[in-house]
Amino acid sequence: MRSRLKKDPLRYQGGIRARWATAMVESLWRIEEKLEGVEWPFLVLHGEADKLCSPEGSKALVQRSASTDKELKVFPAASHNLYLEVSEVRLEALQDTVEWITTRLPSTTATATLPSHM
Repeated sequence: MRSRLKKDPLRYQGGIRARWATAMVESLWRIEEKLEGVEWPFLVLHGEADKLCSPEGSKALVQRSASTDKELKVFPAASHNLYLEVSEVRLEALQDTVEWITTRLPSTTATATLPSHM
């Protein structure tokens, strides 16, 4: 999957631009100041080996948010994009996402399952 992404001519392959990096850091500071204001339900799935976003940020969100319906699941040895990981991780992350959403739907809704070929 990763090699396919690297060969994709429509995917940006260059480095990070200074203006984008500055905007990103400023945004992260603003977000961190407002973590306590998060009151809605959320699920965070994070790869333990993520080199782009530290799992500590996800842990801080779960610890500091005001939400009463929140969940964090860390995948050992997984990287940043769990949905592009090896098959076992990808399927588990997708199933966790589907289950988290469907358990919060009205009970009259049918339970969704993922096809086995994903």
